Amino acid sequence: MDAERLFLARCKQLKILVESNDEVELLDMASLIRQLLFDQHSLIDSVNKGRSKINLKFHVGDFSYPPDQYVTLMSLEDGIDPYTRRPGSLSLVLPRKGFQNHVIAYGAGQKLTIIEAIKFAAHIAGGRHHDPYPKGKDKIIADLSKQHRIGGLPFGVRLQKAIARVVLRALDPLIQDVQSSGLNLLKCRVQVFQLH
Repeated sequence: MDAERLFLARCKQLKILVESNDEVELLDMASLIRQLLFDQHSLIDSVNKGRSKINLKFHVGDFSYPPDQYVTLMSLEDGIDPYTRRPGSLSLVLPRKGFQNHVIAYGAGQKLTIIEAIKFAAHIAGGRHHDPYPKGKDKIIADLSKQHRIGGLPFGVRLQKAIARVVLRALDPLIQDVQSSGLNLLKCRVQVFQLH
């Protein structure tokens, strides 16, 4: 399958899965996000190459204040997506590298980033691989996921929903560009949703 068709198909899958509350489907989202953005040959790099190089920007929520020494867990949770936060809450617009390194939680005295949450869901919790013996930050996220649930789902898994909404919004200009280029018009057409 060519990169454009695969890109549109993966974005369409992500759009469908972001509405789910099924744990396995949310784990699958992490693998899709990884393939779209962070793999060695990411789909956005493959699709964006040879185009006018659309500069993708990721609009994310941010912490209003840092944690103190007594905090065991502090997380943006759904607030990773600034459109689900209280109006006037702090947010940032970041390039892809800044997005992947954006701190979305503090746990066990460690900063936890978007890429760490995605890798945990994809490679430890079962999105693509399952590792019953996580180490380092994966272990921290695994332990927090056993102790804390968001909307009935493990902490590290539930974070994927807000991350996916941010990703879909950021990819919208590239999706529109690929669609308007006349490639794969009917079969892989993605109806990009607008979030408030």
